[in-house]
Amino acid sequence: HIWEMDGTHIQAAQTIATTQAYALRQLDALAEKLEKKRKVSELAKVSQEAEKAVEEWLAILARCFQLQDGLAVLELDRVLDSSPAELDRHREAVQAGRRKRRDLIAATTQRLSERMDAAAGGGASSSDDDPTRLYLVVGRLTRSLRRIGLGSAELGHGAVSALNTLVRHGPMRLGDLAAREGVAPPTLSRVVSSLVEGGYVRREPDPHDGRAFLVTATAEGERIISGMWSNRLRELRRRIDRLSPEQWQAVVAALPALESLVDQDGNC
Repeated sequence: HIWEMDGTHIQAAQTIATTQAYALRQLDALAEKLEKKRKVSELAKVSQEAEKAVEEWLAILARCFQLQDGLAVLELDRVLDSSPAELDRHREAVQAGRRKRRDLIAATTQRLSERMDAAAGGGASSSDDDPTRLYLVVGRLTRSLRRIGLGSAELGHGAVSALNTLVRHGPMRLGDLAAREGVAPPTLSRVVSSLVEGGYVRREPDPHDGRAFLVTATAEGERIISGMWSNRLRELRRRIDRLSPEQWQAVVAALPALESLVDQDGNC
């Protein structure tokens, strides 16, 4: 019942908003740092260092978004109890606030991606370092396609990646999933908790070890991933259609070599 106290409610909302604003500033700072690097070698190093930080700040933003939704539900419940006639007006205000938060986060992440793309493009043109060029172009393509299919800020890229792995490979123990995702178990545990709260995955006992549990994608989680892949593949095909026949044949010819690079990792 503590959440029904207006002062506590307001204080919680302010704390979440402050945390969200700080996370957005950190993403802007990362973008500016990348923008200042012009040498390809420097860009590759800074991009690699920034990747984990970006994942963490996006996860924080996603969690803030979820908490703000939770506070909104509590507020609507309070209005329903005290002033039912005002419920529709409050619901419209909550929805407008949610759209504003979503658009703000989307705009910030869009600026980050654009700055990273611009910096990478500027650096790559002045060097014949082919491995670094490959690293940068794959990263730019991946980031641009990641933006497709994420209609809201509810799921960060780390959560989407973990959910996609579960959809593709089936139930896993937390430690196995963390190893496949290349993150620390405590970090992944927080990601999985947010996915469980969202109804995208569920925990269930491991039939082979009563002390452990398996993480499994739900039907809703499978639907989310299916929709994302469909939208991203559609966008990729649209870009492929803009290539000349010779360019597309060159990409196709390079696929076996690229697949060999991925196979060396052993985690796909």
